[in-house]
Amino acid sequence: MSRPTVMGVNLDDMDWEPAESLWGETGETIPGGLLVKVLSVDPETGASTVLVKAPPGWSTSSAEVHSVLQEGFIVEGTYYNGDVELNAPAYFCLPPGTVHGPARSDGHVVLSMLSGPLDITYVGGGPHEGKGQKDA
Repeated sequence: MSRPTVMGVNLDDMDWEPAESLWGETGETIPGGLLVKVLSVDPETGASTVLVKAPPGWSTSSAEVHSVLQEGFIVEGTYYNGDVELNAPAYFCLPPGTVHGPARSDGHVVLSMLSGPLDITYVGGGPHEGKGQKDA
């Protein structure tokens, strides 16, 4: 089976879910406090298209790398990736193996497209500590 057909999604009809509900364990740790709206997932490859929402003050403590292509379109707010400030509307493309971050947010929403299942490997600075996370 390939990625299912999506004829249209009314985003206001979807609830924001904790990112862990989609990505679960990703190698190390998912950044705490992120919310997602899952638009499409390919059950064979793990490729996905997802809206990701970060609250103001959210950050990661170290740079990271993924084994899959990650593309993103900032649709709302401001997102900082290392020394790069991205104000909506903005786009980024991170081929597999691209070291990026640490990240922080003034509050943003990104349309994220991944070519496979999300995995996170943190580079330097030790284990990841998500900030701005909600108490569970």
